[in-house]
Amino acid sequence: MNTVSETLCADGYVWIVVQFTDETFHRYKRCRLNWMLANRQPIPRNYVIHHKDKNKLNDSPDNLELLTKAQHNAKHANDNSNKQSGLNNSVSKPDIDTDRLIELLNSGLSQRKVASLLGCSRGLVEARLHIIARQAVICDSNLNGQQILALYEQGDSMLRIATALNLSQTRVWRIINESRRTASQGNLRMITG
Repeated sequence: MNTVSETLCADGYVWIVVQFTDETFHRYKRCRLNWMLANRQPIPRNYVIHHKDKNKLNDSPDNLELLTKAQHNAKHANDNSNKQSGLNNSVSKPDIDTDRLIELLNSGLSQRKVASLLGCSRGLVEARLHIIARQAVICDSNLNGQQILALYEQGDSMLRIATALNLSQTRVWRIINESRRTASQGNLRMITG
């Protein structure tokens, strides 16, 4: 058995392609293959591999647990109820370097690509953006159209600006559109004036 390639996919799992001695190729989630190799048995039907530390990239055999789908769903339902109550927030969400997050987004990458590079979900990237936006709004209560226009002129999309500033896309569009209308009226006055 020879590992041909490893790929980090958008679902957060590492997928590997393995070439066997009979020259056949097979694709597996790395966690499933590691569990099978460590336990020297196939994964039974309707069973899944669970990451004990909730880190999909930690595929060491001692972090992997064989569960039925029902057990796995119950375990995650329990985790989700703890998240909502605030008991499990530090364990369930990996820490993201905020500066790196902003740097990657400003480089023009999509939220999905940034999440892949940071080893987290796109939803977590979006949640962190909302937190950053709320902090920015709290720190600068005089949020105005000039800031939105400055971001738009730097090449940010209306969606990214709305997300970053915790505004609706419609509000961002109206501010930008009003600015364009005002600018074109100013140009018309200069020409006719």
